[in-house]
Amino acid sequence: MKRIIGVRLYDHLERNTLAPYDYIYSQLFSNLMRRAELKSPDYEEIYFSIGETMEQAKQSIAIDEFFKYTYSTLNLSEYNQADDKGKANMVFHSMCEGLKLIADFDHLEKDKIEGVIEHIAKNGIDMELIYASAQNKDYLVEIVYHVPHSHLTKTDFKLRLTEIDTNKIGIIAIDKLDIYYAPYSIGKIQLKKNEIVIKGSNSLRAEVSREIDKLPSEYRFNINEILNGISNSTGA
Repeated sequence: MKRIIGVRLYDHLERNTLAPYDYIYSQLFSNLMRRAELKSPDYEEIYFSIGETMEQAKQSIAIDEFFKYTYSTLNLSEYNQADDKGKANMVFHSMCEGLKLIADFDHLEKDKIEGVIEHIAKNGIDMELIYASAQNKDYLVEIVYHVPHSHLTKTDFKLRLTEIDTNKIGIIAIDKLDIYYAPYSIGKIQLKKNEIVIKGSNSLRAEVSREIDKLPSEYRFNINEILNGISNSTGA
């Protein structure tokens, strides 16, 4: 069994027809399915192929073992006449259709899939997502963000700190990051006595990417300052 680490959405329609909802829902499903620890028989990613008909959708075939296609349909004339909310709902329901299909033929964990679907249906496309977290006996650290409405837009990553005994919460900005390159800046969370350290990946590619974007290799935050609402951090 392998954990699903992400999903991608492809369609057989005119270029950018489903934008920005194809990008937004791919990010939402990827994050929530990762956090739900959904497992598959032998692949790590699910690719959604959407067409006006199922025959059209099934023109896409997986050629590598790390991903598997699932298929669904979308009524293009209805979609083109819908408002933004209607278009978003149609893309969402098409992806739900594809998820249920692959869950049936590959016997995936339907309770986890239903949980993800219900969470998106309840919270919408502007929900807060947890990127990563760490915890010890005293504190819970969560790095949170929202999916931007364009893959070309960076988004604010924030650190939310909860003191477990008192339930006191403090939030502080980390940086504006591109979601695709965020792992280069947020690789590991270290919870120390008086501070939280977020270290970026130490690969050469990560170092080059951070240098281009003028981003630090790590961020340091004082725990007391976060909980007392003092905005102060250091990047190295």
